[in-house]
Amino acid sequence: MKKSLFVLFLCLMVAGCESSPVSNPGAQPSPAPQGGQEKPGKSADVQSANNVQNPASGAAGNNQGAGNTGSTGTNGDGGNGQQPDQGQTRNFTANEIMKTNRLSVSSTHALTQLNGVVYSWGKEGSWLGQTATGERKGFGAQEVMNGGVSFRFISAGEKYTARITEDGLLDIFGNQASWLLGNDWIKDVASVALGPNYVALVTLEGELYTWGNGKDGKLGQYLGTWSDSLWKWVGKESDFSQSQKRAVPFFKDIAIASVAVGVNHTAAVSVDGRLFTWGNGLSGKLGHGDFAMKPTPTEVNFFNKENEKINIVSVTLGPNSSAAVTSTGALYMWGDCFEGLELVGSKSDSYKLNTVVRETPKQVVITNPNNPSELVKVASVAISEKHVAVLTQDGMVYTWGDNSKGQLGRSGTDWEPLPAGEINKLGKAVAIAVGPRSTIVLREKGTYDEFGESIEQK
Repeated sequence: MKKSLFVLFLCLMVAGCESSPVSNPGAQPSPAPQGGQEKPGKSADVQSANNVQNPASGAAGNNQGAGNTGSTGTNGDGGNGQQPDQGQTRNFTANEIMKTNRLSVSSTHALTQLNGVVYSWGKEGSWLGQTATGERKGFGAQEVMNGGVSFRFISAGEKYTARITEDGLLDIFGNQASWLLGNDWIKDVASVALGPNYVALVTLEGELYTWGNGKDGKLGQYLGTWSDSLWKWVGKESDFSQSQKRAVPFFKDIAIASVAVGVNHTAAVSVDGRLFTWGNGLSGKLGHGDFAMKPTPTEVNFFNKENEKINIVSVTLGPNSSAAVTSTGALYMWGDCFEGLELVGSKSDSYKLNTVVRETPKQVVITNPNNPSELVKVASVAISEKHVAVLTQDGMVYTWGDNSKGQLGRSGTDWEPLPAGEINKLGKAVAIAVGPRSTIVLREKGTYDEFGESIEQK
């Protein structure tokens, strides 16, 4: 049965499950409430740590989600791929897919959420959601207009912002194409992920919706035409575009817990811990053992072998790579992986990062510096094009890759390969996020640290 009794009960309590929109302030967020809220500052206390999320829940980067009740939209048609038995993974409650994201970064701006209040900083633009005369100081963060509404989840996209209220209402605003933003709040949303030109969301019934530019098959809607001879999608951009949110038909009978987006590929984790990827397969970033494009979701069989089932709890996508965290705290990566250094020319001290292309997942080994025989347990991971940050379950942060701007949190060489190095010890971390050349760490005591190129400098 598609809807659990628990979700039906919630629907009745929250004025129905229909997807009709409710009033929204449009491309700008609601006006800010009266009275000053304390702003977060760099390495300065901002709020009580009592409500800081446990890092084991996996809040990090741009690809985590959250929300509160019901379903949204209507099922789309089309789609290919074998369907599982009806109702196979529908035995869950809405609470199981309610996640809270505390920190999110894009190429244009950063967002933080503290006790339901959202703050933003970065390049000036409508995506910050601030008043023109708003005060800017310290770390650059300023409260986003919210009309007194409390928010559970935030996501920063390129020149646009998404946030979800405690009641599961999704608001998207900024400077993206109007067909990405819409003019109405979307109800009953559990989580959302913003790509450079497309959006994916999960409802509190575990349904997955996508819309935007579907080139490379990243919407999972099988839009446009693939040419084997040209090895690319052919046709006008309008052939790939989907202006309205539409259910991904492959998941008609599979409940989704979370979704992640990259530049041109997408991934989703089901409630029962399976991982699915689709879109552009270059660099092997889909994890299927090849470089083929996948216009519809395809399960990553590496994690679901006949004699070994590895449960996935979260997935994160970079531009050319992918990473997944298992229920036991193991980290796997594939696609472009930064695993070593190689000499450049004849100079013995001149190196560049050696990018290893992996078409199937491989476990990343990070050892405990205090006990080299012990592997750390990973809570979450964040990936840029050239560097990686990992948050462990005990609040430590490890980084590797490009360090040309100091984004690894350590001085020294421009490139650092695996094994990962520990970031500056400034207190227990509870969330991480990365920009193109920056790393931001949220500490347990409510302080933030930004390493590398500031978002506002770009």
